[in-house]
Amino acid sequence: MNNIHIISVANNFEVYNKFVKENPLMNCHKLSVYDNSSENIGVSSRYNNFIDNNLSEENEWYIFCHQDFSFFDDPAETLKNLSPDSIYGLIGAAPSKKFSWKHLRYYRHNEITGMVFTGLSKDSKKKGKVVCGKVKVETLDCCCLIVNSKLIRENNLRFDENLAFHLYSEDFSLSAKSKGIDTYVIPIDCCHTGRGTFNLAFFENLIYLKQKHKIDRLVGTSSIDRGE
Repeated sequence: MNNIHIISVANNFEVYNKFVKENPLMNCHKLSVYDNSSENIGVSSRYNNFIDNNLSEENEWYIFCHQDFSFFDDPAETLKNLSPDSIYGLIGAAPSKKFSWKHLRYYRHNEITGMVFTGLSKDSKKKGKVVCGKVKVETLDCCCLIVNSKLIRENNLRFDENLAFHLYSEDFSLSAKSKGIDTYVIPIDCCHTGRGTFNLAFFENLIYLKQKHKIDRLVGTSSIDRGE
């Protein structure tokens, strides 16, 4: 029985088809895509719409991923051994400290954990650090977030629609953490070609997120808020 459902929001179907729809490691699972090419509705709203209208009573894995994200290995092989009581992704960030010889002190650092390739080939550049098993992180990059329907159903998890296009994945992890739910990165070879857009909306969302969770900095894959 196929218990994996891959959900995306696309504004460029040439990209979506190339990375997701035509990938045999992904189209062997259920696919749902929201068309944002004409009406640009927030990703968090799209994901909530899927949850509100499709939440399974079975233990189904939902993979929320970008249109330019692609698996190089079948995620089913890894997910079948994981507990449905945590959140998973492929790349995230954990709090760490590094020593600065220049300033002779430790400074706060966002440790990027998990690895993705930056092109549709394993010859492309890598981002992050390879992990051998699941590793706990504070937040996940929004390119891919994996959560079981059981966890959503039992904890009423939702995406914050105030974060339409930025930081909705980081907020999802932080909100779940407040309910005692852990977030991990897991080792599945994959790629993501997109780069973050640090526009005014991003910084407004960052302020909102920090106020919401009462934190002075965000532990995330973005280097914008390192907090040295």
